[in-house]
Amino acid sequence: MLPALSLLNASCFYSELLWNAIQYLPYQDRYHLYYLWKCQVYSTDPLLILKKAEVTDRIKYLMKRLTKDTVKSIGRHIAKLAFSNPLVTFDHIIQQLQKYDNLNAPMADVLKLFSQLSVDVMIYTLVEELSNPAKDKINQATASLSPWLNSDSVVDFSLETLLDEEALAARCLESCFVETSSDWTPNRTDTR
Repeated sequence: MLPALSLLNASCFYSELLWNAIQYLPYQDRYHLYYLWKCQVYSTDPLLILKKAEVTDRIKYLMKRLTKDTVKSIGRHIAKLAFSNPLVTFDHIIQQLQKYDNLNAPMADVLKLFSQLSVDVMIYTLVEELSNPAKDKINQATASLSPWLNSDSVVDFSLETLLDEEALAARCLESCFVETSSDWTPNRTDTR
């Protein structure tokens, strides 16, 4: 179902329909599906390889034009990309947020336009990024948080304003226990 979503035209309807089907899966299963979608499906199917390249080019174009003045118009286009290709979209968005602090405020406004599936995929992408062992979390020179981690904290704060406290607490609690290594398998002892 997830790869098919990538090939559809951007529609919040299909994104929400898919979210209604997978939202009751334990987070381990959902995140494992996202992992497979990102690491295996996008790299093996020729149509999805082409779609990934198209979406990457489009999100790069849009992110270059995102400012506090263009949030509404550009934000809608970014949200449309995230409806059908959230993994590709959020990979680039998070990379840009880590590099450029001036994108934090406009992206906080754009977050309001995302579907529930897009928000769940964004949380997965943030957890994957935060758990990357290759990235330093502390700036050794200044003994403070690395700039990339500070930017992700702004996105997390923006997500807090979007989600009600109960749902956010549940998602954050779930996300704290996610492993993103290549040999990751879901924990089948989950009783939910």
